[in-house]
Amino acid sequence: MPLKPAASRLYLRPVSADDEDTLHALFCMPDVYRYLADGAPPPLTATRAWMAASAKDFAAHGYGLWLLLDAGELIGCVRLSTPAAEDWVDGNTAELTYVLRPDQWGTGLATRMSESVIAHVFDAGRITRIIAGADGPNHASVAVMKRLSMTFARTATYPLGQGVEYLLRAQDASFQREPIPFA
Repeated sequence: MPLKPAASRLYLRPVSADDEDTLHALFCMPDVYRYLADGAPPPLTATRAWMAASAKDFAAHGYGLWLLLDAGELIGCVRLSTPAAEDWVDGNTAELTYVLRPDQWGTGLATRMSESVIAHVFDAGRITRIIAGADGPNHASVAVMKRLSMTFARTATYPLGQGVEYLLRAQDASFQREPIPFA
């Protein structure tokens, strides 16, 4: 049964260089890397690349990779990143990725941390659209996107096969849950 932490102990904060080992350990959990890293444990260089890209995105856009902590312990992360240039992406779009420790699945935290970050950047006027994608078999991730009021945008081909991509426009975002505080 998933552990549901008390809301008052939860907070989000930007990733820092000191987080490399704990973040990499999260990414190397088999149930996490199954979809996050195309079915294979990611090398440490991939974690470092995420952290470096986050630093660039925070400097340029005010968003990046936030860690979700429960009383100081890493239980997940949520990332807004500059998406790859594609025909349906413009300069006001960020890509959402969320990762939660498997013992936290089913608690609603993936949705709640994503809502907190999305509301934060929409309220600041930094971007007007969020996109997210999931491998076809990752039904839990698709369910999170739907709970975020994202709408189906298109099918996509990923390294492990067919997937889906969803879109959320700022004017369509309406979150009712209390946001997780930022540290």
